[in-house]
Amino acid sequence: MDIDEVAQTAWRTWSLPELTQHRKSLVAEVPVYGRIDEYGERLVSGRADAVAYGSGKLRIVFDWKSDVAPNAAARAGYVNQIAQYARVLGADRGAIVYMSLEQVQWVSIS
Repeated sequence: MDIDEVAQTAWRTWSLPELTQHRKSLVAEVPVYGRIDEYGERLVSGRADAVAYGSGKLRIVFDWKSDVAPNAAARAGYVNQIAQYARVLGADRGAIVYMSLEQVQWVSIS
């Protein structure tokens, strides 16, 4: 592992426009646990890498990914994960941040 590459990747990620606008409202490492179906039979637990608040409400759940070349199955799994976290936390949307690719994939919660 090249420490300089890790530091540069972290800095580039932190500098993404999609993140800079939420920096002041970010809270890191938020526990996630709750029911995700109407009957309460399906449970989810985990930890959101970060969440952003706006107007006193949790608005966005962020998940950092370090994949260099995520395939379609991995991306679909990440979308499912962030959607579950956002639903449980009551967020409006989720953001999967592919750090190495410098990309943010937005996930709307309906």
